[in-house]
Order: sequence, then structure tokens, then C-alpha cells
Amino acid sequence: MVIAFSGGGTLGHITPALSFIKEIKSRSKNTKIIFIATFKDKQYDILKNNLDITKIYYLKAYGKPTKITDYCKTIYYDLKVLTSIKNILKKEKVDLVVGMGGYISGISMYLANKLKLKTVIHEQNSIIGFANKINVKKTDLILTTFKNTIGLENYHFKTKWIGNPRYMDASKINKSAFLDKKNILVTSGSLGSYQINHVMQEFMNSPFAKKYTITLISGEKYYDEIVSKIPSRSNFLIKPFTNNLLQEISKAGIVIARAGSATLFEILGTNTPSIIIPSPNVTNHHQYYNAKSLSDEGLIKMIDEKNFDYLSLNEAIEEMIKHYDFYLEKLKNYQIGDVNNNFYQEIIKVMNRGEKDESD
Repeated sequence: MVIAFSGGGTLGHITPALSFIKEIKSRSKNTKIIFIATFKDKQYDILKNNLDITKIYYLKAYGKPTKITDYCKTIYYDLKVLTSIKNILKKEKVDLVVGMGGYISGISMYLANKLKLKTVIHEQNSIIGFANKINVKKTDLILTTFKNTIGLENYHFKTKWIGNPRYMDASKINKSAFLDKKNILVTSGSLGSYQINHVMQEFMNSPFAKKYTITLISGEKYYDEIVSKIPSRSNFLIKPFTNNLLQEISKAGIVIARAGSATLFEILGTNTPSIIIPSPNVTNHHQYYNAKSLSDEGLIKMIDEKNFDYLSLNEAIEEMIKHYDFYLEKLKNYQIGDVNNNFYQEIIKVMNRGEKDESD
């Protein structure tokens, strides 16, 4: 069996795929895995050293469609990418294509469906991305990260919630039962966030912060400025970046973070109460919907960025500490099972079906 994974644009489309690939190879060593990706340095580094992937195809995709008419025009003009992917699928004799999101994934899924290959979508956010949205009608199966994904209301019959594999990695972390709830970790993604750093600067200069132990991962871009503007105290630690966010989360009583899918599921997997500030600068406002999905279940505390200042932050921290046991109980009761195993079982079911329906 030959399985092609496709995704790119951000590492959020790549890292879950690597967990799924590892699971497939542990169950079926003879299965050949290829990866169709967008050429970007970070993706290249994380993919090239993976021994479970037989062949990686890096393609320069130029299209950035925002609606279906733009997408059709982009496919028409981006014939080189279109032809390349079609040739790859035929040359490699691919049986199944797994779309992880991003423009390159959208084209791969589109062509796979045209060629009547089996296809599976894994949607990382709680509102379906454009590349996945245009392929949902003809795909065989849609696997979701969040329980309820906006845009899939008419496809319940072929949608299954499995979660994000980062949850599995996080749930294996041994977190002390005696962690100080006043030990706070602040992170805003690999690049950092001006708004979060600005608010933390004000908060850490206020009297409110004196009673907390705070680790702030600023991002390299903001590190020098933040260090110069925050008082030097034994209970404050500022880092430009971390190579192991899970390890940092495991030491925290409360996490303050953005609402990227991977980060949220690391927080869930470690049962860490959190205050989430969704980034407004993302496609389809998906971070807002990610956070709202979990906030509606009482799993996190969400603050809209336009209402985020050092006073609202202090209020949220005090409220979380007051109701800390409530959040802990909610998190401990949140169970999604073995994400990687569920993924594997679902794709095997798809492969065991008959040929793709010509009416699709």
C-alpha cells in the first residue's frame, strides 16, 4: 500500500502528520509513505530526517486563494504544480491521499479525487480551512481535531472526531501533583506576539505580578526589548524561545497562550488550566473558534485580544486560581482516546471499502 500525505504552509499542517505516519509504519512496515509538501526551510528540516517517509516532494506553490473562484483561477495558472502532483500520484501508484491542510494539500486532494483515489482529510481547526472545504464533498472521510467543526454540518455521515496527536505526547508527561498554581507560563508561538509581550510588560511592572512566578517566552524578535523593560526579579524568567514547550508546560500551574491547535492540545493533554488569547491575525479567525470550542466546554478561560490588558489579565488569573479545582476537574474528565490508533483504524476502514463511487 502507498499512502501520500500532503500539507504545508505552516508546521501545524506537518507535525500531526508525522505522528500519524509513525503509527502507520509501526503497524505496517511494508506501507510506503510519500509526502507532498510546500518548499519551506522549517518544513524541510523536520521532514528530511524522518526515516518513515520514503520520498518527499517539495513543490513551490504560489497560489493564495481566498474564495472558490480564485482557487479555480489559481489551479488554471499554476499548471506546473498541478501537473507535477498528478504525475507523482500516478508514478508512485498511490492508494490513499491524506490531506493535512494548506494550499498544496488542496490541490493534492482535488487531483486524488479526480483520479478516484481514496482520500482522507484531517482538519486541525474548529472551522474548516479553505483547502479542505473545497474537497469535503468528494473525500471519503473527514477526521476532525475539535468535537464540532464549523463548515461540516452537512457531512456528519462521514465525519469522525479524533483530536490532535499532540494530546497523546502531552498526556505522557509526568506532571507533579504538587505544582504551585501561581507558577505561570506565558507563550505566544515561535515568533512571539507584540500584544501579549506588551501586556506582560505592563503586568510584570505592576504590583499584581509580585506574588507570581512567571516564565515568559517572548520570541527572539521581542526578547531584547522585553528584558530591558521588565524588572529583574528572582520570580521572573524571560526566554527568547524554547525547544521543548511541553517541558515548560509540565512545570506550570497556569499557561497563558495563543489558540493554535497543537498548543491547545498540549495544554489539554497535561491537564493545565489556561488563559487563551486567540490571535486575530489568522485565516478565518480560526484561533477564535478553536478557543471558543474549548471555552464553551469550560476547559479554558478565553480573553478576546481587544479586551486584553494587564487589568483583564490579572482578573482572569485571580478568577482561575479561585476556581482552580473546577478547571482541573474539567480537564481530567476530557478524554479523547488514542488519537494515532483511531487515525490508523479509520484509514484502514476507508481502504477496505470498495472502489470510489463514480457519482462522487
